[in-house]
Amino acid sequence: MKRTKLLGFLALAFIVLSACGNNEVEPVSIDEATDTCAICNMQVMNSQFATEVILTNDKVQKFDDIGCMYEWLGNNGSDDVAAQFVRDYHTKDWIQGDQATYVYNQHVKTPMSYNVISFASSDDAEQFIAENEGELLTYDDLQTHKWPMSKTMNMDGHSHGEDHDESMDMNEEHDSDSSSEHNAH
Repeated sequence: MKRTKLLGFLALAFIVLSACGNNEVEPVSIDEATDTCAICNMQVMNSQFATEVILTNDKVQKFDDIGCMYEWLGNNGSDDVAAQFVRDYHTKDWIQGDQATYVYNQHVKTPMSYNVISFASSDDAEQFIAENEGELLTYDDLQTHKWPMSKTMNMDGHSHGEDHDESMDMNEEHDSDSSSEHNAH
């Protein structure tokens, strides 16, 4: 009887210790049909711009733009964050957020126009800057980055916040001008 209890205890201890040693958090795949950004509610595409935060309770927050992820972190804090993942701009491979190197380039159109992209290697980020300009950012730099949104619409036509209103106003102005010209002819 004592031996059975001892074996049961050892088996339970082994299971508990095995689970404790396996803390590695893995990224969750993107489902374009159902995944929406936790900030802007836009569809999250399975692209080099997708990011996610895995919480300590295993809940996943997905984002269509690194800027949206940082807006969420600013609103919610990082106490319950187990891991952050971003995508390599070229390969779309997942990278731990604190392991990536970032580039801010106002001409790169990200889904929500924050214009920050991520790279698995600093060499790739520096090569991108050499070919396209931009500002090299580290993970630490992102913690104090101001996250300005570009005033132009992005490649998908998504926008939010004040810039959305400005874009809409410019479009409405253009539409009314062109309809006036059309009516004048």
